[in-house]
Amino acid sequence: MLEGRLSRDQPGVSYSFTTASAQTLHWHASGPAMRIVLTSPNGEADGPGLPAEISLGMPGKYVLSVSANTMADNAYGAFRMELRLSPRR
Repeated sequence: MLEGRLSRDQPGVSYSFTTASAQTLHWHASGPAMRIVLTSPNGEADGPGLPAEISLGMPGKYVLSVSANTMADNAYGAFRMELRLSPRR
């Protein structure tokens, strides 16, 4: 479980994780309007709209970036995010 706060002074935060093999990322977030981008080990980025289940096709370091969606109401505040990795099917 990840918890954070988005504000005008800190409108974004990034989290990294490493996989040793192909995995499936399951995620769920609650809080203000957010933009979420996932960057893979080869530098390719997906987002800001991501499905709740994402196939991670290669091992390596991934970066999940969360930022305030300033084009929406309620862009700032506390958020919670649950991330879970499982073997890829």
